[in-house]
Amino acid sequence: MNVRKFRRIRMVTRVEAFDSSYDSPFLRTRASSYWSVSEASRFPACGAHFGTDFSAIAKTMQTKTEQMVRVLFVLIF
Repeated sequence: MNVRKFRRIRMVTRVEAFDSSYDSPFLRTRASSYWSVSEASRFPACGAHFGTDFSAIAKTMQTKTEQMVRVLFVLIF
């Protein structure tokens, strides 16, 4: 049996669930360079709505900086 195939499951404590500084894709409030599936799927709609107003897109995304938005915009569009 190959142990490497199994992933570790990490239990989230109650403190982590309510701590806004905890780095989770569901609870994240600070900027992160990781693009979750939901953020990446919302990005084209934001780009179509705001165009090249990267500041407005970053405010809408809430977890991305203007520079992160600009880099992904160039890659996608």
